[in-house]
Amino acid sequence: MQANYGTNEIQSLLQKVKIFNKEIGAFEIYAITENFDYAVKLNNGKILLKVEDLQDDERDALTPERLKLISNVLFLQILRNKLLLRHNQ
Repeated sequence: MQANYGTNEIQSLLQKVKIFNKEIGAFEIYAITENFDYAVKLNNGKILLKVEDLQDDERDALTPERLKLISNVLFLQILRNKLLLRHNQ
């Protein structure tokens, strides 16, 4: 499997999921994992986007329900990051 997604595709997906959750921060940088998923650093945490989500977004195959699910997962990851930061202070 070849990973062909970059900043534009990641930001496009983030914009769509932000409709369901305004707490998702702004994109800063990304790295591709060994599973070809995308570790994305936001200004308020970090998230993992599955390559399948980016592929489906490219094909306009993401339903509102799936976008909401992605936004909920991202929000939980952001909350977890905030709690870890508070705990480590």
